[in-house]
Parts: sequence; C-alpha cells; structure tokens
Amino acid sequence: MKTIACLAGLLVAGSAAAQQFVYPTIEDAAKLTEKHALKFERDSVTRQGDMVRFDLKAGWKNPEERPENESPRRILRFLARCEAKELAIMGVAVFDLNGQVVKSYGIAPGGWDFAMPAKDSIEATYLKKVCDSGM
Repeated sequence: MKTIACLAGLLVAGSAAAQQFVYPTIEDAAKLTEKHALKFERDSVTRQGDMVRFDLKAGWKNPEERPENESPRRILRFLARCEAKELAIMGVAVFDLNGQVVKSYGIAPGGWDFAMPAKDSIEATYLKKVCDSGM
C-alpha cells in the first residue's frame, strides 16, 4: 500500500510540475526577453502568399535564472507580412524539463493579430532577419 501511495504522490507531483508551465494566453507564452537564448530555425521559413512563416526556439541563456513557473524551452511560430513590417504569433509549443510538450497554443487561420513590433525589440530583429532572407 505504501508503494501505491508513493506512486500516486509522484504522479500528482509530476502533473503539478507540468502544469506550472501553462501560460494564461498565447501572448504570455510567446513573451521573449534578453535572458532567452534564441535559435532561428532557417528550415522553418515558408512563404504563404504575402506572408512568411518561421519558427524560433527559445531557451534560457543561464538556466539557473529561469523562474520556476517558466518553461525551460518553447518553440514559437510566427507569421510575417514583410511589406507592412508586421508580425503575428501563430502558435507556441511549451516543453517541460524532460523535453515533453506540456501545452500547445495556436490561433486559427485568419485569426492572427498582426502588429508592428517595437523598434529594436527581439521580435523586430527576427522580422527583419526573415524578411531580408529573400523568402
């Protein structure tokens, strides 16, 4: 019986740990700071009409600085409208400490909110990078 109780305790603790990486909104899940280590996924760049889709992998430059309620790794999918210099978040996959997806956020096609990113922001940097890539 003690073994079953311990196993049940571990399962509950494991689910609580996984749930701590659930963000209230896709916008919260997509927030990036200077503390994030980012990798532009060049192979993800795809033109869709007048839009360009691309992915960014976001981890932590210094894992010890990661807040407990923040995911250790996320993949963010963006849509860019290069001529308008606008960006929209399309989806975010949130990973736990074991590299498993614990939550996936997405916006239905056509529901994206495009906006011009703040000058010199991380998002503006990647918008320029993808738009200057010739895709």
